[in-house]
Amino acid sequence: MPKRTDASAARVYTSREASHLSGLAPFRLGQWARHGYIPSCMEEGRRMFSYRDVAEAIAVHKSLLAGFNPRNARDFLQDAIETAVEKRRSATNDLSRGGWAYVELGDLEHISVDPECMSGTPTIRGTRIQAMFVGKEALSQGGRRILRGYKLSDEQINDAARWRDKALSYAPAA
Repeated sequence: MPKRTDASAARVYTSREASHLSGLAPFRLGQWARHGYIPSCMEEGRRMFSYRDVAEAIAVHKSLLAGFNPRNARDFLQDAIETAVEKRRSATNDLSRGGWAYVELGDLEHISVDPECMSGTPTIRGTRIQAMFVGKEALSQGGRRILRGYKLSDEQINDAARWRDKALSYAPAA
């Protein structure tokens, strides 16, 4: 795999983290990477995905929903340059707003995934507060009181809770 030097390559995601962002099960991500449908790298025997790799997985996921099979989806993205560039832009935008959970929920306004902030860990937009933490704390009234101490609005807390629930649904605990 070619070495990436852009800022979006600074953070790598495990299969589980990439699953939370791409809307695909970890085994599916690994399968697609092994077949060459999406890029990835191996680190210490574990498959890892860069920010760009996750965006590519979202783009292929969207292509599949549009009727392309996996063998043709990547070729489609490579052959149709203008379409591929737009799909990648769109997928990168989707990823920056919460990944596949954003695609499915469509109205998340307060989640951000930025490789320049917290190494690409999903956060509450404009903060360094992890979305997964906020979503977990939102499950209880005591947790919500703690979150209000962080000056988070109900909308931010609710977005994080919805994002967390959706993201965790892609990689059920083993």
